[in-house]
Amino acid sequence: MKLSKRARREMMEIAHKIAKTLEGDYAVRLKMALKIVWKAIKEESAIVGVKIKRQKEWKNYGKYRMYYQGEVTYVVFHDTLNCLYMHTKNMNGYVDMQTGYVDVNKYGPSYNIEALKKATQFVKTQFVKIA
Repeated sequence: MKLSKRARREMMEIAHKIAKTLEGDYAVRLKMALKIVWKAIKEESAIVGVKIKRQKEWKNYGKYRMYYQGEVTYVVFHDTLNCLYMHTKNMNGYVDMQTGYVDVNKYGPSYNIEALKKATQFVKTQFVKIA
């Protein structure tokens, strides 16, 4: 895939933004950030980070759910425009601890929904570890 000069510049800018949020040696952080950005280019979106701000356990009527609120940061590559964007979006939903079903608010453009699906899998693995 051939990237325009603008897309390559945006790729490096976003990689530097991501690297600044990580900890450790900057060269290693930049390398990790570039891998995230390249993954976004190949798969059209990649998760940078998921923060669970609040979680609440709910047991009633024979059901056991873990409700959560948080935010997901992701990188999106628009193939038609040949450019990259980094978005942060609030997300909330619940994990059914008995069945493993994960419900997340899914609204907005298709790239938001795709990134939220990836974040859903991350959230599911985090809550399954807790239970």
